[in-house]
Amino acid sequence: MSFINVVEYGIVIRRQELMSRFIDIDRLSALLEFDAPLDINADVVSFGPCFGGEAADELTRRLEVLGLQYVDDFFVFSGEFPLWCKFKVGIKSD
Repeated sequence: MSFINVVEYGIVIRRQELMSRFIDIDRLSALLEFDAPLDINADVVSFGPCFGGEAADELTRRLEVLGLQYVDDFFVFSGEFPLWCKFKVGIKSD
């Protein structure tokens, strides 16, 4: 299993859902107003950080307009975490 980095107020998106909607990484980066993903592998891509909850809410709306479903296809990683922690995300294998 391969893991990618994620940061507070970062967005993690399943790549399978992007491909099924013919959304490439360049289009997604432009939509989310990031130069490039924070991290990417064959299964998931992460962007971030967003600057707070309001920015994350706006990016969530933009992804939903593309037909992506919150939690099923993507999520916002948020919470109160110490600066000394690093988080990674991967697709759960059955």
